[in-house]
Amino acid sequence: MDSQKLVDAIKKIRAKMPTIGELAEKSFIKRGELDKFYLFPKARLHLDEWIGYCTLFNVNKAKDVEYVRKIRYADGDENLYLNVCRPQNRTAGQKLPVFVYIHGGGWVSGRPEDREAFVSRIASAGFFTVNVFYGYSPEYPHPLPVANIYRALKWLRTQIDFPEADTDEIWLGGESAGAHLAAIAGAASANPEYRELLALDEEYGEIKFKGLVLNCGVYDIETALESGFKYISSYVYAYYGRPLEEMEEDVYAITMSPVYFVTGAFPKTFLVTAQNDPLKGCGALMRDKLSECGVAFEHFHGDGAAAVHAFAVSQAFDISKEAMNRILRFMGKEEQYIVEGTPEYEIEIAEGSVQSITGAAETPQDGDSV
Repeated sequence: MDSQKLVDAIKKIRAKMPTIGELAEKSFIKRGELDKFYLFPKARLHLDEWIGYCTLFNVNKAKDVEYVRKIRYADGDENLYLNVCRPQNRTAGQKLPVFVYIHGGGWVSGRPEDREAFVSRIASAGFFTVNVFYGYSPEYPHPLPVANIYRALKWLRTQIDFPEADTDEIWLGGESAGAHLAAIAGAASANPEYRELLALDEEYGEIKFKGLVLNCGVYDIETALESGFKYISSYVYAYYGRPLEEMEEDVYAITMSPVYFVTGAFPKTFLVTAQNDPLKGCGALMRDKLSECGVAFEHFHGDGAAAVHAFAVSQAFDISKEAMNRILRFMGKEEQYIVEGTPEYEIEIAEGSVQSITGAAETPQDGDSV
């Protein structure tokens, strides 16, 4: 089936599906068997998130920032909120570029509060950061989390309480499931047909991203299901909101895989993969697609024992600090860390059809041509 026929087929399926409003009402979800299938993995992941919150996730939080938490951004849904983190030492009238962060957690767990070390470092570098809670699946199944992220972006563009936020320069990032959702949002911003297939409001087409930061995400659902990542089938089951057996005959299910909707207009991207991440195959697919479409990107591949799934979200390891330095340089800011160790990684820089691959000892400096 060629791409246009596929899009036409998906549109026909989409026309018969619940609207975004009906999804939000949660009335169509068939619980019971779904709950049995994913509740234990969800509980285990919540425990892991709590341990991470108490240990690695919030190590090395920046001190020169301030927080405004639990801001409700969606009328009619008190579950949805976001947290703001911004530099303390702002000058009057100063405009700050915006970094919107989407937390991971298998679509069924995770909180903005668990990712404050990461976003605080970005805020400390001179960003107005927004950390979004988009709702857990299966209560919020595909594509509702993406719609909620766009609702948060709409709030950002219309709010008046934070005039320092420069909504003409919005960066979007996330890790794991959050990187998956960020990739969908990024692809939808650049691909009107994909936006239509996801039933996103037409006005969201006005929201454009300066760039994306994607950390060990799921970019192809089938590759993820075959990856061996622990409990991945349970997490996808929850996000899909239906038995996985239905995916085989469901043409619309492909819209859960953003790699198939990347175009040459996709935002420039900082892509993180890791040696010890079962989902690194998804990152390889995204890297190849970006290259194929001529999208500018930097690919940071971590090696060594600490290069585990979503390692860059923690600020506890040398490899994570090096990734943060590279992310900030990618976004035009100064590095936050002096890394005393020698983390193992490779960085690939691609701009159009020009590419450069270097090791840690050969990392290009600011101003180097690549």
